Amino acid sequence: METLLHSSTPSSLACSRSSAHTITQAPMSLVLKFPLLAVAATGAWYALTPPQPAPRVQERVKSEGAERSFGSVVRMHAHIWKVKPSMPPNPCHCSNGSPRLSQSSVLASLLAEFIACVFVASSTPLPRIFFFLHTSTAPLSAPLTSTLPVAFVLGCLMTAASGALRLACYKAMGSLFTFELTLRSGHKLVTRGPYAFVRHPSYSGVVLGVMGTLLVHFGPGSWWARAGWQNTLAGQAYAMCWCAMEAYVLSSILARVPAEDALLKKQFGAEWDAWAARVPYRVIPGVF
Repeated sequence: METLLHSSTPSSLACSRSSAHTITQAPMSLVLKFPLLAVAATGAWYALTPPQPAPRVQERVKSEGAERSFGSVVRMHAHIWKVKPSMPPNPCHCSNGSPRLSQSSVLASLLAEFIACVFVASSTPLPRIFFFLHTSTAPLSAPLTSTLPVAFVLGCLMTAASGALRLACYKAMGSLFTFELTLRSGHKLVTRGPYAFVRHPSYSGVVLGVMGTLLVHFGPGSWWARAGWQNTLAGQAYAMCWCAMEAYVLSSILARVPAEDALLKKQFGAEWDAWAARVPYRVIPGVF
C-alpha cells in the first residue's frame, strides 16, 4: 500500500548524530505501522475482488449515460486499485535521475514496508534503493517520530472497514452480488445484514475505501509526503492522476445509485417501497 521511507544525509557525521534520536523514537511507530498496513492492504484487496464471475450478457441491465462507460471498466478499475500504478520501493531510475513508474501490488508494497521496518528498527542504514529521490541529494522531508499521524491511522482503519463492509455485502447477497448492474433469474430483494441500514452499503464501502487509501498514500506519514515527492512535478502529477481516477469512481457510483433504485423499484414494486420506507438513506446514514 504505502511504503515507509528512511533516509540518511550525505554526511556520515550527521547520520551518527541523528541515529540515537531515530533509534529511540522509531520503534513504537514501526510496531504500529506494520499491522495497520497489513489490515489496510487486506481490506483493500477483499473490497476490490469480485465475489462472482462477470455476469452473462443477457443478465446485464442495458446501461445509459455514465453507467455505460463505468460498467465496462469497473473490473478494470478494481484491478488497477489492487495492482496500482505507483512508485515501487526499489525504483528504477531513468537516465536523467527521475524515478520510473511501475506496477506494484498492495502486497508487494507491504513486503517492502516490512523490510524497511526491519532496517530502521535494527538501526541499519537503508539501502539507497529504498529512497524516493528525484535528485541524488534530495533529503528526507520529515524525520521518523514515536507516533503515527492521526490521518495515516484513520486512513488505514477506513480502508480496512471498507473491505469488512463489502465482505458483509458479498455474504448477504451471495450469488446475486456483481460489480455490474445485473438482474438474474430468480433475483430477490436483499434487505438483511448491512442492507438493513442503507440501501447501497457496498457503495458506502467504496466511499470508505477511496477516502482511506487517499489518506494512506498522500496524507501525513505517507511515503509520498515523507520523501518530499509532493514538492516535485512528478509527485504532483501522480497525485492528481490518482485523485482524478477516484473522483471518476465516486461520481460514477453516485450516478449509479438512483438508476439502481429505479431498477429495483420497477422489479419489486411494493416490496421495494416498503424497504425504502424502512431504510430511507442510500449510501451514508443520515446524509444521503
